[in-house]
Amino acid sequence: MERLTENSSCWDFSGVYDVTDSPDPGCGTRIDLRQLPGTSCYCDEPAAERISAEMDRTDPGILHLIDSGNYHYLTWFFLRRIRKRTLLVVFDNHTDMQPPAFGGLLSCGGWILEALRDFPCLSEVWIIGPDQGAISGVDPDDRHKVRFLSGETLESWRSGGTLAGKTEEWFLEGYQNLREKDPALSGFYLSIDKDILSPEYARTAWSQGGTSLPELICMIRSVLRIAQTGGLSAEGVDICGESAPDDPAGCFLGARSNRELFDLFRTGLVQSPGHNEQKRDRSSRNEE
Repeated sequence: MERLTENSSCWDFSGVYDVTDSPDPGCGTRIDLRQLPGTSCYCDEPAAERISAEMDRTDPGILHLIDSGNYHYLTWFFLRRIRKRTLLVVFDNHTDMQPPAFGGLLSCGGWILEALRDFPCLSEVWIIGPDQGAISGVDPDDRHKVRFLSGETLESWRSGGTLAGKTEEWFLEGYQNLREKDPALSGFYLSIDKDILSPEYARTAWSQGGTSLPELICMIRSVLRIAQTGGLSAEGVDICGESAPDDPAGCFLGARSNRELFDLFRTGLVQSPGHNEQKRDRSSRNEE
């Protein structure tokens, strides 16, 4: 695997990555979109064209920092590049499955719903963290390829001292069932919104869950172990949920959590064999 810092990208919309305690531990590529309008919470058509052009122009790598939760929809753009049968695993305090409110615009609150409708390569989506009320509000017609692990269930396991073991069982059971339904499954994509963390570990613009950073890392390790055992290649990982640039305490927490997550992925992430082929393909198109 290439060095992680050479195989990663930082998508800067707010300027948070330029503060003293930068949440960027050292990505290989920085994409500056601070002056791009039409991006906060909703992505309009001109912004979408610019983002797509940046992804075609650069090699975004396999690990992405994508600013605050306002820009979580950027995951949709990375998923659009995948061609193999893929499991999407999302850690988030929200479902991100809300129908669009403004003219069908891609949004931070509805990008998963759009991805399910737009990308047949998605075999299934696992969403870990939303409360049961939000889960119940998802249209049943949109849930046939989605597994939810609610914040209430996480809290119950946490209180009982069984969180690590129970989540590992949940991931393993889900993988075994999915493998039976979809033998062609061969990749996974991991998306992390740090609003799943308690305020002790992150300060975000959205309501937050009660998960600690060590608990989040433990759950991610479980996913990585199952993916490795099952021979699933990493099609990408992204991290959002940064604080506002003018929140020094939040930026400090964001920098600490990202360093620990980068350390985890540096040792535990298996790169997709097709990544270098895609990179060569883009280089060939640019030379034509």
